[in-house]
Amino acid sequence: MVIELAGVRKTYSGVRSGHTIAVDGLTLAVPRGGVHGFLGPNGSGKTTTIRILLGLVAADAGEVRVLGAEVPHELARVAGSVGALVESPQLFPAFSGRRNLQILATLADLPTTRVDELLEFVGLRERADDRVKGYSLGMRQRLAIAAAMLKSPELLILDEPTNGLDPAGMVEVRELIRALGSDGRTTVFLSSHLLAEVAAVCDAVTILRRGQLVATGDVAEVLAMAGGEGQLRVGLRDADEVARAAGVLAEGGFGATPAPPNGLVVAADDGARVNALLGAAGIWASELTAVRPDLERAFLDLTAEGEATA
Repeated sequence: MVIELAGVRKTYSGVRSGHTIAVDGLTLAVPRGGVHGFLGPNGSGKTTTIRILLGLVAADAGEVRVLGAEVPHELARVAGSVGALVESPQLFPAFSGRRNLQILATLADLPTTRVDELLEFVGLRERADDRVKGYSLGMRQRLAIAAAMLKSPELLILDEPTNGLDPAGMVEVRELIRALGSDGRTTVFLSSHLLAEVAAVCDAVTILRRGQLVATGDVAEVLAMAGGEGQLRVGLRDADEVARAAGVLAEGGFGATPAPPNGLVVAADDGARVNALLGAAGIWASELTAVRPDLERAFLDLTAEGEATA
């Protein structure tokens, strides 16, 4: 496992707000390989968890391990194998992209031999000698990811890497993350509140609510946890036939809701029985397909109690 949390708890105290529980008994294991999404509403405890993993804040209780090392006491042992991008990237705007990476490598006592390779990987080779102050936000974010990759990390932690980017920049960064997760050498732990981002790039996902884990596993497993299976979309000829079909299905014990323009979503997984009921009433469906659950539905179902305040 690259990340192991057991019963982790973190509480903040404020003069006005009193005690705020940011992370509440969190237990999580992230295996090696691919991209693991860390999903939750804003304020659900994602950034606090990442800060605990990186030793930036101490947990009040529980056990934390990164690459097998206990955090914070043994973190120095594996720090050279962990890359991270948390909040805004720290770059030198007056220097070129190449010079930025060279300086950062030198400061970290790392070889500069990977600089050109990483510039190519993140798609900045053509702009490598331009000053960073002329880069778009998306280009700066890709350069920051290149900086986090200088030490060839086994684990790369990214906290909301597409925040503030325009759609084109988001696509560029997501493609880069997907490439990182598929190279077989780096496990990417991606914190996000964006459903589309996690659905587009992640192999597995953990969903937080109020600092607590509500679901974790492969994306398909999490979708199944949230429901959405056992539904069929029935396509019909017109609005009158939709109304007739809804009545027939209700009499047969199936709930149905409208699916415009001319269809129904039926709470059933037995397509043959639904088709037989409609056919017996002289109604012939033009479409009968299983409704596939999506991450948006899963997220809404699993966080239905409301967003966190921590």
